[in-house]
Amino acid sequence: MRRTYVYEGRTNVYVYRNYYYGGVRYYGYVPGYYYGSGFYGWAYTPWVAPVPYAWGWGAAPWYGYYGYYWTPDPVYSSAAFWMTDYIISENLRAAYEARAAGGSNVESNPGTESQGSQNDSGVLTPQVKQMIAEEVKQQLAAEQAAADQGKGGAPGATAPKDSGEKIEAVPPALDPNIKVFIVTTGLTVDTKEGQTCPLSPGDVLMRTGTTPDQEQKVTVSLASRQKADCGMDTTPRVLVANLQEMHNHFREQMDSGLRTLAAKQGTKDNPFPNQPVAGIRENPEGQAVADTSAAKDLENQKQEVQQAETEVQQASAESPAGNRN
Repeated sequence: MRRTYVYEGRTNVYVYRNYYYGGVRYYGYVPGYYYGSGFYGWAYTPWVAPVPYAWGWGAAPWYGYYGYYWTPDPVYSSAAFWMTDYIISENLRAAYEARAAGGSNVESNPGTESQGSQNDSGVLTPQVKQMIAEEVKQQLAAEQAAADQGKGGAPGATAPKDSGEKIEAVPPALDPNIKVFIVTTGLTVDTKEGQTCPLSPGDVLMRTGTTPDQEQKVTVSLASRQKADCGMDTTPRVLVANLQEMHNHFREQMDSGLRTLAAKQGTKDNPFPNQPVAGIRENPEGQAVADTSAAKDLENQKQEVQQAETEVQQASAESPAGNRN
Protein backbone atom coordinates (compact mmCIF):
# COMPACT_ATOMS: atom_id res chain seq x y z
CA MET A 1 0.00 0.00 0.00
CA ARG A 2 1.05 3.62 -0.38
CA ARG A 3 0.68 6.57 1.96
CA THR A 4 0.93 10.13 0.66
CA TYR A 5 2.21 12.92 2.90
CA VAL A 6 1.72 16.62 2.19
CA TYR A 7 3.95 18.93 4.20
CA GLU A 8 4.75 22.61 3.54
CA GLY A 9 3.57 22.26 -0.04
CA ARG A 10 5.73 19.19 -0.70
CA THR A 11 4.22 15.79 -1.49
CA ASN A 12 5.99 12.54 -0.58
CA VAL A 13 4.82 8.97 -0.88
CA TYR A 14 5.95 5.94 1.13
CA VAL A 15 5.25 2.27 0.48
CA TYR A 16 4.28 -0.40 3.02
CA ARG A 17 3.90 -4.15 2.76
CA ASN A 18 0.87 -5.54 4.59
CA TYR A 19 1.02 -8.85 6.42
CA TYR A 20 -0.77 -10.62 9.24
CA TYR A 21 0.12 -11.83 12.70
CA GLY A 22 -2.38 -13.35 15.10
CA GLY A 23 -5.21 -12.44 12.76
CA VAL A 24 -4.30 -8.73 12.80
CA ARG A 25 -3.02 -6.85 9.75
CA TYR A 26 0.13 -4.76 10.11
CA TYR A 27 2.04 -2.54 7.70
CA GLY A 28 5.81 -2.65 7.32
CA TYR A 29 7.84 0.15 5.73
CA VAL A 30 9.56 -0.62 2.42
CA PRO A 31 12.56 1.62 1.59
CA GLY A 32 12.23 3.56 -1.64
CA TYR A 33 15.99 3.60 -2.17
CA TYR A 34 19.03 1.54 -1.29
CA TYR A 35 22.67 2.60 -1.05
CA GLY A 36 26.02 0.98 -1.68
CA SER A 37 27.25 -1.49 0.91
CA GLY A 38 30.26 0.71 1.71
CA PHE A 39 28.02 3.70 2.45
CA TYR A 40 25.99 1.72 4.97
CA GLY A 41 29.17 0.43 6.59
CA TRP A 42 30.55 3.96 6.85
CA ALA A 43 27.31 5.12 8.48
CA TYR A 44 27.46 2.66 11.38
CA THR A 45 31.24 2.30 11.81
CA PRO A 46 32.97 4.64 14.32
CA TRP A 47 35.16 7.35 12.84
CA VAL A 48 38.83 7.73 13.73
CA ALA A 49 38.12 10.97 15.59
CA PRO A 50 34.91 12.77 16.65
CA VAL A 51 33.65 15.48 14.30
CA PRO A 52 32.16 18.81 15.48
CA TYR A 53 28.79 19.63 13.96
CA ALA A 54 26.57 22.72 14.27
CA TRP A 55 22.89 22.17 13.48
CA GLY A 56 21.97 25.85 13.32
CA TRP A 57 18.77 25.53 15.34
CA GLY A 58 19.60 28.12 17.99
CA ALA A 59 16.85 30.58 17.04
CA ALA A 60 14.21 28.01 16.05
CA PRO A 61 11.09 28.24 18.29
CA TRP A 62 10.68 24.46 18.49
CA TYR A 63 14.26 24.04 19.69
CA GLY A 64 13.76 26.45 22.55
CA TYR A 65 10.43 24.85 23.42
CA TYR A 66 12.04 21.43 23.94
CA GLY A 67 15.35 22.74 25.25
CA TYR A 68 14.70 21.41 28.76
CA TYR A 69 14.29 17.88 27.40
CA TRP A 70 16.88 17.34 24.67
CA THR A 71 20.19 18.80 23.56
CA PRO A 72 22.06 17.65 20.41
CA ASP A 73 25.65 16.49 20.79
CA PRO A 74 28.36 19.03 19.91
CA VAL A 75 30.51 16.32 18.28
CA TYR A 76 29.79 12.93 16.67
CA SER A 77 31.85 9.76 16.64
CA SER A 78 29.89 8.16 13.78
CA ALA A 79 27.04 8.93 11.40
CA ALA A 80 24.77 6.70 13.53
CA PHE A 81 24.99 9.18 16.41
CA TRP A 82 24.38 12.09 14.04
CA MET A 83 21.29 10.27 12.73
CA THR A 84 20.09 9.74 16.30
CA ASP A 85 19.91 13.48 16.90
CA TYR A 86 18.46 13.95 13.41
CA ILE A 87 15.60 11.54 14.15
CA ILE A 88 14.87 13.05 17.58
CA SER A 89 14.92 16.60 16.18
CA GLU A 90 12.56 15.71 13.34
CA ASN A 91 10.07 14.23 15.81
CA LEU A 92 10.17 17.25 18.12
CA ARG A 93 10.03 19.81 15.31
CA ALA A 94 7.02 18.11 13.72
CA ALA A 95 5.28 17.88 17.11
CA TYR A 96 5.82 21.59 17.78
CA GLU A 97 4.52 22.59 14.36
CA ALA A 98 1.49 20.33 14.72
CA ARG A 99 0.68 21.90 18.10
CA ALA A 100 1.04 25.38 16.66
CA ALA A 101 -1.10 24.55 13.61
CA GLY A 102 -3.76 23.06 15.88
CA GLY A 103 -3.96 26.17 18.01
CA SER A 104 -2.32 24.63 21.09
CA ASN A 105 -0.25 26.79 23.41
CA VAL A 106 3.40 26.69 22.37
CA GLU A 107 4.48 29.72 24.37
CA SER A 108 5.00 28.05 27.74
CA ASN A 109 7.65 25.39 28.28
CA PRO A 110 6.09 21.89 28.28
CA GLY A 111 8.21 20.92 31.27
CA THR A 112 6.42 23.27 33.67
CA GLU A 113 3.80 20.63 34.50
CA SER A 114 4.89 17.33 35.97
CA GLN A 115 3.25 13.96 36.43
CA GLY A 116 4.90 11.13 38.28
CA SER A 117 7.70 11.08 40.84
CA GLN A 118 9.48 14.24 41.94
CA ASN A 119 12.93 12.87 41.12
CA ASP A 120 11.95 12.31 37.49
CA SER A 121 13.91 15.00 35.65
CA GLY A 122 12.27 14.64 32.23
CA VAL A 123 15.57 14.80 30.33
CA LEU A 124 16.66 12.63 27.40
CA THR A 125 19.98 11.33 28.73
CA PRO A 126 23.16 10.30 26.85
CA GLN A 127 22.46 6.71 27.91
CA VAL A 128 19.09 6.75 26.13
CA LYS A 129 20.63 8.35 23.04
CA GLN A 130 23.18 5.53 23.04
CA MET A 131 20.28 3.03 22.99
CA ILE A 132 18.71 4.81 20.02
CA ALA A 133 22.07 4.93 18.21
CA GLU A 134 22.44 1.16 18.65
CA GLU A 135 18.99 0.73 17.11
CA VAL A 136 20.08 2.95 14.19
CA LYS A 137 23.17 0.79 13.65
CA GLN A 138 21.08 -2.38 13.71
CA GLN A 139 18.62 -1.02 11.16
CA LEU A 140 21.44 0.21 8.92
CA ALA A 141 22.98 -3.26 8.95
CA ALA A 142 19.60 -4.85 8.16
CA GLU A 143 19.03 -2.45 5.26
CA GLN A 144 22.55 -3.12 4.01
CA ALA A 145 21.80 -6.86 3.98
CA ALA A 146 18.51 -6.27 2.13
CA ALA A 147 20.29 -4.13 -0.46
CA ASP A 148 23.03 -6.74 -0.93
CA GLN A 149 20.43 -9.46 -1.55
CA GLY A 150 19.40 -7.60 -4.68
CA LYS A 151 22.84 -7.72 -6.33
CA GLY A 152 22.40 -8.95 -9.85
CA GLY A 153 18.75 -7.93 -9.73
CA ALA A 154 16.47 -5.53 -7.93
CA PRO A 155 17.51 -4.72 -4.36
CA GLY A 156 15.27 -6.54 -1.91
CA ALA A 157 14.07 -8.93 -4.62
CA THR A 158 14.04 -11.84 -2.17
CA ALA A 159 11.54 -10.12 0.12
CA PRO A 160 7.96 -11.47 -0.06
CA LYS A 161 5.74 -9.56 -2.46
CA ASP A 162 2.08 -8.73 -1.98
CA SER A 163 0.10 -10.98 -4.29
CA GLY A 164 -3.26 -10.53 -2.63
CA GLU A 165 -2.62 -13.50 -0.32
CA LYS A 166 -2.27 -13.09 3.42
CA ILE A 167 1.41 -13.04 4.35
CA GLU A 168 1.99 -14.35 7.90
CA ALA A 169 4.95 -12.71 9.63
CA VAL A 170 5.94 -11.32 13.02
CA PRO A 171 5.78 -7.51 12.80
CA PRO A 172 8.98 -5.59 13.66
CA ALA A 173 7.10 -4.19 16.66
CA LEU A 174 7.37 -7.67 18.22
CA ASP A 175 10.79 -8.63 16.83
CA PRO A 176 12.95 -9.68 19.84
CA ASN A 177 15.86 -7.71 18.34
CA ILE A 178 13.85 -4.47 18.20
CA LYS A 179 12.99 -3.02 21.59
CA VAL A 180 13.46 0.77 21.35
CA PHE A 181 10.62 2.94 20.05
CA ILE A 182 10.30 6.72 19.77
CA VAL A 183 6.77 8.07 20.15
CA THR A 184 5.78 10.00 17.02
CA THR A 185 2.22 11.14 17.78
CA GLY A 186 0.46 11.92 21.04
CA LEU A 187 -1.19 8.91 22.70
CA THR A 188 -3.28 8.29 25.79
CA VAL A 189 -2.50 4.85 27.18
CA ASP A 190 -3.59 2.74 30.11
CA THR A 191 -1.18 1.16 32.55
CA LYS A 192 -0.92 -2.08 34.48
CA GLU A 193 -1.45 0.05 37.59
CA GLY A 194 -4.99 0.88 36.43
CA GLN A 195 -4.27 4.47 35.38
CA THR A 196 -4.37 6.39 32.11
CA CYS A 197 -1.66 8.82 31.10
CA PRO A 198 -0.30 10.58 28.01
CA LEU A 199 2.74 9.91 25.84
CA SER A 200 4.18 12.70 23.69
CA PRO A 201 6.28 12.76 20.51
CA GLY A 202 9.91 12.33 21.50
CA ASP A 203 9.26 10.03 24.47
CA VAL A 204 11.37 6.87 24.26
CA LEU A 205 9.88 3.46 25.06
CA MET A 206 11.39 0.05 25.73
CA ARG A 207 9.12 -2.84 24.84
CA THR A 208 9.11 -5.30 27.73
CA GLY A 209 6.13 -7.47 26.75
CA THR A 210 6.54 -10.06 24.00
CA THR A 211 3.03 -11.43 23.59
CA PRO A 212 0.01 -9.20 22.85
CA ASP A 213 -2.95 -9.52 25.19
CA GLN A 214 -6.56 -9.84 24.05
CA GLU A 215 -6.62 -6.10 23.27
CA GLN A 216 -3.48 -6.46 21.09
CA LYS A 217 -1.41 -4.46 23.60
CA VAL A 218 2.02 -5.11 25.09
CA THR A 219 3.73 -3.57 28.10
CA VAL A 220 6.51 -1.02 27.77
CA SER A 221 8.78 0.88 30.11
CA LEU A 222 9.74 4.51 29.72
CA ALA A 223 13.39 5.09 28.92
CA SER A 224 12.78 8.83 28.58
CA ARG A 225 9.67 10.95 29.00
CA GLN A 226 8.65 14.57 29.08
CA LYS A 227 7.51 15.93 32.40
CA ALA A 228 3.77 16.01 31.71
CA ASP A 229 3.68 12.40 30.50
CA CYS A 230 3.36 8.96 32.12
CA GLY A 231 5.54 8.64 35.18
CA MET A 232 8.69 6.56 35.06
CA ASP A 233 7.22 4.34 37.79
CA THR A 234 4.24 3.31 35.64
CA THR A 235 3.92 0.39 33.21
CA PRO A 236 2.09 1.61 30.09
CA ARG A 237 0.29 -0.77 27.74
CA VAL A 238 0.58 0.17 24.07
CA LEU A 239 -1.15 -1.24 21.02
CA VAL A 240 1.20 -3.30 18.85
CA ALA A 241 -0.16 -1.35 15.86
CA ASN A 242 1.02 1.90 17.49
CA LEU A 243 4.49 0.47 18.11
CA GLN A 244 4.59 -0.66 14.48
CA GLU A 245 3.75 2.88 13.34
CA MET A 246 6.57 4.22 15.54
CA HIS A 247 8.99 1.76 13.97
CA ASN A 248 7.83 2.62 10.45
CA HIS A 249 8.33 6.32 11.16
CA PHE A 250 11.76 5.57 12.63
CA ARG A 251 12.74 3.84 9.38
CA GLU A 252 11.33 6.70 7.28
CA GLN A 253 13.32 9.28 9.24
CA MET A 254 16.42 7.13 9.14
CA ASP A 255 16.23 6.95 5.36
CA SER A 256 15.66 10.71 5.23
CA GLY A 257 18.85 11.10 7.27
CA LEU A 258 20.73 8.87 4.84
CA ARG A 259 19.58 11.05 1.94
CA THR A 260 20.77 14.13 3.81
CA LEU A 261 24.18 12.56 4.41
CA ALA A 262 24.44 11.49 0.77
CA ALA A 263 23.53 15.00 -0.42
CA LYS A 264 26.49 16.42 1.51
CA GLN A 265 28.96 14.42 -0.56
CA GLY A 266 31.27 16.63 -2.56
CA THR A 267 30.03 19.87 -0.97
CA LYS A 268 32.41 22.31 0.66
CA ASP A 269 30.42 22.37 3.90
CA ASN A 270 30.60 18.59 4.36
CA PRO A 271 32.31 18.02 7.74
CA PHE A 272 32.17 14.22 7.70
CA PRO A 273 35.34 12.13 7.17
CA ASN A 274 36.16 9.58 4.47
CA GLN A 275 32.65 9.48 3.08
CA PRO A 276 32.37 6.80 0.36
CA VAL A 277 30.18 7.14 -2.71
CA ALA A 278 26.56 6.70 -1.64
CA GLY A 279 25.63 4.60 -4.67
CA ILE A 280 21.94 5.42 -4.29
CA ARG A 281 19.54 3.41 -6.43
CA GLU A 282 15.80 2.86 -6.52
CA ASN A 283 14.21 -0.11 -4.84
CA PRO A 284 11.38 -0.99 -7.28
CA GLU A 285 9.25 -2.48 -4.49
CA GLY A 286 9.43 0.81 -2.60
CA GLN A 287 8.29 3.03 -5.47
CA ALA A 288 4.75 4.38 -5.88
CA VAL A 289 2.95 7.31 -7.46
CA ALA A 290 1.72 9.89 -4.98
CA ASP A 291 -1.99 10.59 -4.65
CA THR A 292 -2.30 13.81 -6.66
CA SER A 293 -5.56 14.71 -4.92
CA ALA A 294 -4.09 14.51 -1.41
CA ALA A 295 -3.18 18.20 -1.13
CA LYS A 296 -6.63 19.27 -2.32
CA ASP A 297 -8.39 16.82 -0.01
CA LEU A 298 -6.43 18.09 2.99
CA GLU A 299 -7.19 21.70 2.09
CA ASN A 300 -10.90 20.88 1.79
CA GLN A 301 -10.84 19.20 5.19
CA LYS A 302 -9.10 22.22 6.69
CA GLN A 303 -11.75 24.56 5.26
CA GLU A 304 -14.54 22.33 6.57
CA VAL A 305 -13.04 22.39 10.07
CA GLN A 306 -12.63 26.17 9.97
CA GLN A 307 -16.23 26.56 8.77
CA ALA A 308 -17.50 24.31 11.57
CA GLU A 309 -15.54 26.28 14.19
CA THR A 310 -16.94 29.55 12.83
CA GLU A 311 -20.50 28.23 13.02
CA VAL A 312 -19.99 27.04 16.60
CA GLN A 313 -18.61 30.44 17.63
CA GLN A 314 -21.51 32.25 15.95
CA ALA A 315 -24.07 29.97 17.58
CA SER A 316 -22.46 30.52 20.98
CA ALA A 317 -22.47 34.29 20.54
CA GLU A 318 -26.14 34.31 19.54
CA SER A 319 -27.30 32.06 22.40
CA PRO A 320 -28.78 33.63 25.61
CA ALA A 321 -25.87 32.29 27.64
CA GLY A 322 -23.42 33.92 25.25
CA ASN A 323 -25.05 37.35 25.71
CA ARG A 324 -24.72 37.43 29.50
CA ASN A 325 -22.53 40.11 31.07
